Amino acid sequence: MPTHNDGQYISKTIESVLSQTYKNWELLIMDDGSTDDTASLVNTFTDGRIRFFQQANLGQLMALNNVSSHISGDVVMMLHSDDLLYKPTSLEDNIQYFEDSSIDGIYCSIIQFYPSGKPDQVMVTSKSLGINAPQKLLLLLGSNFIPDPFFIRKEKFLSHVRYNYLQWNTQYWLDYKENSVQSLNLRYSDQPWYYYRIYEANYTNSIIGCFETFLGRLRVIFLLSDYYTVLFPSIQKELMRRFNIGITLPLAASNRRIAKSIAILIKNMKGRTPNAYTRYFEQVQHFYQHPNKKVIELKSKIESHYWGCDGRKFFNDLLNNELPDIYKELIVKLEDGFSSIKVTNIMEMDELKKILKFLCIRAAVVLK
Repeated sequence: MPTHNDGQYISKTIESVLSQTYKNWELLIMDDGSTDDTASLVNTFTDGRIRFFQQANLGQLMALNNVSSHISGDVVMMLHSDDLLYKPTSLEDNIQYFEDSSIDGIYCSIIQFYPSGKPDQVMVTSKSLGINAPQKLLLLLGSNFIPDPFFIRKEKFLSHVRYNYLQWNTQYWLDYKENSVQSLNLRYSDQPWYYYRIYEANYTNSIIGCFETFLGRLRVIFLLSDYYTVLFPSIQKELMRRFNIGITLPLAASNRRIAKSIAILIKNMKGRTPNAYTRYFEQVQHFYQHPNKKVIELKSKIESHYWGCDGRKFFNDLLNNELPDIYKELIVKLEDGFSSIKVTNIMEMDELKKILKFLCIRAAVVLK
């Protein structure tokens, strides 16, 4: 459970765990730099199964990432501190799925509730992930079509969720192979367990929440375009969204094809969350729209500073013109374009690959 200034709600959230009929659980709470009474409220609970940790305000994904090293259980789930477990049997109803050793994890339709008193609403999701889930994700330009809350085996959490979702802010269920991308074996549960609070202060309604969402979607386009091509992204996105119909070609997309998908993403972002928009997105689009065979060398020290979970810090550094020099230099060079970057050693190569992945830039890294 990540939490930040949720003192108004966290006691009820913890109580929804304490009320579970299934008793063999632990609750790991990471306080992400709260300045309200969150810590004192958590400390009123004396149940030894609750373990409380604190960090500076580094963001939700970093909070989850840092607390995950303390997991001792066999199955992991995520619960936000302003939400609830849906009913007292939520754990008991769903832990039984893991008697089937072939299942990696489960997901469900979320029940939304409104403090205003509006009736609960079921956020219906697809009942089958399907073998074409990565292609569907690309057609939807990285937009989630199954919700993030999950039950998942610890080994898959550490190998996939921690890397995909917590480190790189992409879908937790993606399973990258050497020459393909697949999905974990997730099963739909018809026993919903997640009670999601809908109110103005939802993280996804915040400026930084929206920026991180669209940065994650940009990264999905960047990563999956190495495996599939979407020919007409605007049309196919609508066909997939409305009718669950879409076609991809099983080959890497050209830079110009990627640029078309990014252009639609930018349009969506400006229409929905203009305050989260930064020119960085259009600079990336320009890079793909005008490919250049140029080979470049960098003047700045090649040292990575951000993982995908550092979207909050990147956003603030971008707005305050405090990006590390290597990131500033690369973003400026997007205007002219390049296809390869020369480095002097293996360490620089590894660091630069992480930087390019964070910035969603497709370029070869070669030794001099």
